Amino acid sequence: ELAQRDQVVELCPAAGAVPFANAPADYAARGRLLVTTADDTQRMWALDLASGRLQPDETLPPCGLDGGCAFTFDGSWVVVFGLDIYTARPDGSEATVLFRTDEFAPETLYWLDNRTVEFLTLSYLPAEALDPLLLLAQFDVETGVYSEPQRPSERVSVNQLQTESISGQPQNGSLRLVRTPFETGSGTGYRYYLYDTLTDAVTYIARLADPNNAELEHEWHPLGAALYYRLPGTLDWLVYDTETQTQRILGALPRGTWSRDGRYRVAPFALPDDERAARLEADQPIPSLQLWDRVSGLTRLYCLPRSDVFIYPEFYWSPDHRYIALLGLLSGDAEETLTFEYTTILVLDTQTGDVITYDANVSAITIWTTEAGR
Repeated sequence: ELAQRDQVVELCPAAGAVPFANAPADYAARGRLLVTTADDTQRMWALDLASGRLQPDETLPPCGLDGGCAFTFDGSWVVVFGLDIYTARPDGSEATVLFRTDEFAPETLYWLDNRTVEFLTLSYLPAEALDPLLLLAQFDVETGVYSEPQRPSERVSVNQLQTESISGQPQNGSLRLVRTPFETGSGTGYRYYLYDTLTDAVTYIARLADPNNAELEHEWHPLGAALYYRLPGTLDWLVYDTETQTQRILGALPRGTWSRDGRYRVAPFALPDDERAARLEADQPIPSLQLWDRVSGLTRLYCLPRSDVFIYPEFYWSPDHRYIALLGLLSGDAEETLTFEYTTILVLDTQTGDVITYDANVSAITIWTTEAGR
């Protein structure tokens, strides 16, 4: 059903990488990359992509330093785990302390969706017990409202059978992938279903009676738009569309890092050895990144500069889903007997294939934010 399924387009401009000072007129990357530098372990830094200016910013959460951080999928909020556990915008604004760890630290705390933190906390249910109970509660960062603590939801049941919950739909979706056992005569098999916790509706997915007890391989779309799954011993992935409630054969499911709108997925790419050797001999560009479009099925290949660049396998999407930032380790000869290594930031324009480089020796990228910090 994908209009451009199995189609591949290569975007490798002849100019190769371009320094930011010489960026083409249509280059419009905006916002800031929040980064750390090897020379400053006390402060976060920010690279302004419109001006190329790199400067320290002590108001930024210490996500690349001592503090652990968890961002929402869309990158608009962060939970910072430090002496205090607090939520904030990536630029440090709109901060709210959830817990002071010298008083109480929750056993679990995670993003339920792009605006809701869920955590286990000690609280009271006077109608049920005199002592405090470990209950689930939520905090909405957009409204600043806490929910009433509740007991964790009860287990689901399909056809009144023993039912095991495998995984839940992201972004606080109502679907759960579950399975029920059955006897095969030589062991135990499983039937897999999607169970809707709001309506109790059940959708059959698969039946496995593998003597080696192989399980259903599966992966949720990060926004909950689809469940991808594959039967043991098969190559083709299948997909259940949660909006249309239909299932179909997908074929290959590319791996990689999703864009913030959940449409594109980028990953490293390698040509077969013989094709790579032929391109090297002919002095032709060699693609090293692939971008899959889940809507059209089209795959685009991109080339990165220099044969001596090592690209760290992390990708940082721009909020408008057009650009991808990467951190590269470049090496070269300063003199005949001296080699040097330095990091540089590369920004790929997925529409044109242009690669823009920034002269910024940083050690890590944390996230790409807009000018407003989102």
